[in-house]
Formats: sequence, C-alpha cells, structure tokens
Amino acid sequence: MAVNTDLNPDEFNTEEIYNKQQLRSRIEVLASASGGRVVFPKKPDEVVKLYEQLAHDLGTSYSLGYVPTNVARDGTYRKIEVRLRDRSLRLRQSREGYTAR
Repeated sequence: MAVNTDLNPDEFNTEEIYNKQQLRSRIEVLASASGGRVVFPKKPDEVVKLYEQLAHDLGTSYSLGYVPTNVARDGTYRKIEVRLRDRSLRLRQSREGYTAR
C-alpha cells in the first residue's frame, strides 16, 4: 500500500514524480512476480479498509505446493497451469512457470 505516490502526490515536483514512477514500477513488478497486488490509497485513513481486506483475503485462501514429476535439471522453462472446477472461485497464481535448475 502506498500513499503519496506518483498517482497521488502531495506536491508536484518533476524529479520527485519521476522517482516515484520508478519506485511504483518496481513495486508492481515485485507484486506481479510474487502473486501480490499493489493498491494506492488516496488518504491515510483508507489504509484501514485495505488491511481489513487483506486480513479477509488471507483468512479465506489456500496455498498449493508443486513437485514436478520431471526431475531433470536441464535449464528449460516449464509452465505451471492451475485450473479450477468451480468458476465462482478466484485464482491468484504467484508465478506462471519456472526454470528447471
């Protein structure tokens, strides 16, 4: 969660906005790679609702582990695909695949 970002700055300063854009980009890449998400509250008091949502999400989620049957460490990229039978459920997958090393 981030307050005072390039999307909702306290003041307009070109260099500071640029630096915040770079920071936001890195945070978004990290969130995407780890299965997370980034939210940008406009005011500090909005953070409480976001933490409540986070607590709800963590309390109603499952984690799955995966062990490949192909144990060859040949450096190839292997895609991971998770399918849900129940379409009412949401899937947040932390990564799309891995490199066998």
